[in-house]
Amino acid sequence: MATSAQDVLRRLGDDGIERIDLKVTDLAGRWRSIGLEAHRFGEGAFHHGLALDGLVLHPDPASAWIDPFLSPRSLSLIAAVEGPPDSAGRLRHCPRTVAAHAQALLAGSGLADAARFGAEAGYFLFQELTSQADDLGCGYRVAPGSAIPQVLHNELGHTLAALGIRARLPHQPAGGPLQSLTLASGDPLRTADALMVSRYVVRNVARRHGWSATFLPRPTLEPACAGLAVHQSLWRAGHPLFAGKGTYGDLSQTARWYLGGLLRHGPSLAAFTNPGTNSYRRLGSGPQAPARLAYARNDPATTVAVPEPDGDPGRRRLVLRQADGLANPYLAFSAMLLAGLDGVRHQIDPGPPADREPAPTMAPPDPADGQRLPADLGAALAALAADQDYLLAGDVFSRELLDDWIALKRSDMEALKHRPHPLEFVAEASA
Repeated sequence: MATSAQDVLRRLGDDGIERIDLKVTDLAGRWRSIGLEAHRFGEGAFHHGLALDGLVLHPDPASAWIDPFLSPRSLSLIAAVEGPPDSAGRLRHCPRTVAAHAQALLAGSGLADAARFGAEAGYFLFQELTSQADDLGCGYRVAPGSAIPQVLHNELGHTLAALGIRARLPHQPAGGPLQSLTLASGDPLRTADALMVSRYVVRNVARRHGWSATFLPRPTLEPACAGLAVHQSLWRAGHPLFAGKGTYGDLSQTARWYLGGLLRHGPSLAAFTNPGTNSYRRLGSGPQAPARLAYARNDPATTVAVPEPDGDPGRRRLVLRQADGLANPYLAFSAMLLAGLDGVRHQIDPGPPADREPAPTMAPPDPADGQRLPADLGAALAALAADQDYLLAGDVFSRELLDDWIALKRSDMEALKHRPHPLEFVAEASA
């Protein structure tokens, strides 16, 4: 990827670029593409922004890449967006700007000067995946198909590397439809960028080979589910702040307080980390779903994992496992960081660890396990409405954004509630 405005402008001529594709993230976490001819793009776009359709776009030169899926030859740039205060639709707020403000708050907090976030993203590849939803109802069909082609898997890895994404894939695709990729750690904003690009690449490479990709947490009745595990640590002046000695997991007191914040605010975090109705099909899928508000080294049911120490202080980290592929990474990562910082600021004790042997069966959750994540999206939104002061610190999130987020998610729930479901037809036909 390019690193400066001059690099980008030089590539426009050297690489025969005909169009610029500006990718803006809307509130729901989807890219909105705005295209323009390359000759209309100059250095002023980086210094002053680019006014288009009543919006001001601020492209990030460090995010530039030649897009292998667009024709004519195009250069893609991720951009922040500014709109008038009364702008309608899902571009009223800029999630990428929220992430930038969260990092600025951290830098000025005195608690740390940098955060490193890495991500393990699960997704599914199907040979056939068709869906439709309209005023007449909705339906879908999924066919896992035969083994995933090695050539598809190889192209995915090569494409990510060519675009400058530091991602690790298995040497060969997994035996079933559930796949994964791991993104190297970086600051939360850059890792969110990398996750957005990776999702884009996965979907387009799959389509090129006649397959379909989805990041839905649980797209079928099978027990396999896709999550998004987020590795987190704090740093000051290049030194890791999460490393301790002679403690559980070699965690420092700072790491324990950060962990306390993640657990304390876990229910309201779920509104961002698990923002779809399908999210809770995964979280309710069995005793090994990461829905238990606790931490452990060996229990997959806890929301936070503490990796085994390996002697390297720089690798001490916490892994939040509750998130999934429906999350808008800019909002979810920012909310995680603010929850952890709130824990450090208020010295929130996470309590004892919850290590135990994983449950071997698909038994229902044991009430003795203690507090759990919300059971559905409505409960998560209620938790967010009741617990949001930590998100307002430093004006990273605004009350208007939180209100709009809750309204957006409730409208998604309403649309699903009022739409006929295929199972209703099956039940009626067999009556």
